[in-house]
This record gives sequence, C-alpha cells and structure tokens, in this order.
Amino acid sequence: MFKKEIELKKNVTINQTYHQFENYQVNHDLITKLNEVSINATLVYHDSIKTLEVKGEIGVNFDAIDARDGKQLKDNSETIAWNEQYLFDTDENEPDYNIVFGEEFDELQYAIDEIVLNIPINFTRNYGKITFVNEFGEYFDEEEFAKSQENKMDPRWEKLNELKFKK
Repeated sequence: MFKKEIELKKNVTINQTYHQFENYQVNHDLITKLNEVSINATLVYHDSIKTLEVKGEIGVNFDAIDARDGKQLKDNSETIAWNEQYLFDTDENEPDYNIVFGEEFDELQYAIDEIVLNIPINFTRNYGKITFVNEFGEYFDEEEFAKSQENKMDPRWEKLNELKFKK
C-alpha cells in the first residue's frame, strides 16, 4: 500500500490471508517455511506527527526446526499482537519508531518482520523435556539419560577399588 493512499484514507482496515511467500525474506534460522499469514489490523495515519500506527493481530502457520532436538516441526500456529508505529519521513534518528524506507508500506513484509521478532530464537515444542547429549553427540530425554547412567560407576569411586583391605 502506498504512502499517499494511506495519507488520504487515514484509516485502513486489513483483513487478508496470504499463502504465497516466494518474494519475501524470512530472517529466522529456525523457520523453514511459512504456510499461511493472516493479517487482521487497522492502519491509522496521524497527520500531525506523520506516523502510521498499526493495531491488530497476525496469525501465522509455519514449519520450523526444534531448537532442542533439531527435528522438523510442521504446522505450528501462533497469533501475534501487532501494535507498532512507523514513520515514512524522518530527518532525525527516532528510536521509538520503525522507519519505512520508500513510498510503499508492504504490510506482508512488515508482518513477516513482526513474526520473526516474536518467534523465539530457541523455538521448541518440548518445553517440559530436558535433553541431554552424551559423549557421542546423541540426544537423550531425561528418562533415557537416567537409564544410561544407572549402571555407570562414578569415576571418583574407582580409587576405592584399587585399595585392598585385610580381613
């Protein structure tokens, strides 16, 4: 949507669902694919301060890599609150606003940026599981690790085995 269109309308409602993302960049190491992005938001242009305010929600369905075990997670759905302010023109460095470069506000690209900022860098669905890695780089959950450690002798006790006691 172009800046002039937003300035003239002042209030723009977006209720759009997207399925094509070939021309968009997702800068998140764990997100492998976006399946669907739905935007339900209102864009309000404040003429006095030359600011575009976005309020609404972004629904996203995506595939990702689990940060704990490296497995592929399919069809993850999240809903993200989108409450941001954007500036089209600025001569100063405004730390509280996002700056829109150019004359177009690409709502899908900014929604994708919002998704990337809100999906944790250590994204996982195994919140309750503690994962251990053995000396060979194999992953174990807590129970498997406990079983593997069951019959293992603590190396601190090995010195006692060397001692010979008289009866």
